[in-house]
Amino acid sequence: MRTHRFVLLVMFILTCVGSGHALAANSTRTSAVANTDFGHWSTPFNVSQSPTDDAIWPALEVSADGEVVYLAWSDGRDGNKNIYYASSTDGGDSWQAADRIWDSNDDSLRPDVAMSGTVPLLIWADEKVALSHDTYEMALGDASPSLLPNERTVLAYASRLALSNGVTHAVLQGGENQKPDILYSRRVGSSPWPTATVVFTHTAIGSYNPAIAVGEDGQVVHLVWQENQTGGSTIRYLRGERKGEQMTWSSAITLSQEVTTSVRPDIALATDGTLHVVWGEKLPDRETQYVRYVRSTDGGNTWSTPLRIFDAPVSANSLAPTDIAPVVVALPSGAVCAAWHGFPKGADYDAEDIYVSCSDDGTSWGTPVNVSQSRDAISIRPTIAAGSDGILHLAWQEYVGPSATENYEIYYAHSIPFVVYLPAVLKAAQ
Repeated sequence: MRTHRFVLLVMFILTCVGSGHALAANSTRTSAVANTDFGHWSTPFNVSQSPTDDAIWPALEVSADGEVVYLAWSDGRDGNKNIYYASSTDGGDSWQAADRIWDSNDDSLRPDVAMSGTVPLLIWADEKVALSHDTYEMALGDASPSLLPNERTVLAYASRLALSNGVTHAVLQGGENQKPDILYSRRVGSSPWPTATVVFTHTAIGSYNPAIAVGEDGQVVHLVWQENQTGGSTIRYLRGERKGEQMTWSSAITLSQEVTTSVRPDIALATDGTLHVVWGEKLPDRETQYVRYVRSTDGGNTWSTPLRIFDAPVSANSLAPTDIAPVVVALPSGAVCAAWHGFPKGADYDAEDIYVSCSDDGTSWGTPVNVSQSRDAISIRPTIAAGSDGILHLAWQEYVGPSATENYEIYYAHSIPFVVYLPAVLKAAQ
């Protein structure tokens, strides 16, 4: 396992130092917990290996100790799309073959995954007729999924899960006339899902792409989403608190302050209670895009001024998604990392790569690292996770051809926290 290799490497270095041999000046020694550069990554690996090259919408989660990793996606290998998953029990170094979680007659789309110990819970939407969707949740190993009923059956998808203190929380978008609202439900233990109810009614064109974070006690819920308006969109935040049998929701506030188009937010809650939110910012030319970030250290009451993680803009291709769709994760050290897809604005190619940048304090961010290294292939829709060991886990969908709208596989890589250039060490030992 990776932990054993880490210990052996440390013992080797200590032996060299104890023998009077020094590490060469250009060798690198980093800590997974303290390092926020994350410049070293495993070679991207095709986890899905779909026979029809039709794997999209990855969702990733990792156990608390970082050893068990689960990856789910929507796969068309059966003719219609079903939810498939693959697992790794050695921190992402090797993967079991992909398997189907449930066989549906409808297209199963946009999965999300949360971890209950080492057991993954998955949620997804089955597409019915006339844009109608049914939402299902299922723990790996269950005989069949559970239906999550809701007040809005049309456009009822984009479901996200959060799990805390034995309570599972779900948020999704749904509404008539292609103008969805934000809906929420909570499930205690294995009881049936209560009907998801509207917690925010759209203000203009619709509320889209919700994300959720939940406190350790399972009583406080944090929601963010994209609120579409005429001429643009903003990022909204909503806080809910369970008091007795009632859920009390605050008034929604706007996190994005600039007069731009703000899209596809994500949220993470750190162990110290800090909330981290990222989203994509699109300027009027639609080709100039940035990753925006804000944080709150008082439970969502006040927020920092939005900043751009990196000054150099990126672009996205004209295929879906045309937005850079960032994701965020909080590390045990207190650091925060964001990932997104894109290619440098003005580049002579238009295939996105997957980038990662991290920060110790949410103010100063490291230079983005290109993890996918796929200049000739579109790499989009990243998903990110981390365990207590501080290792970053990243997955995305990558174009494999021939159709840029259909033929993708799900790729994965993890950060390498400890790097020593052994030739330099051996040379110093001579």
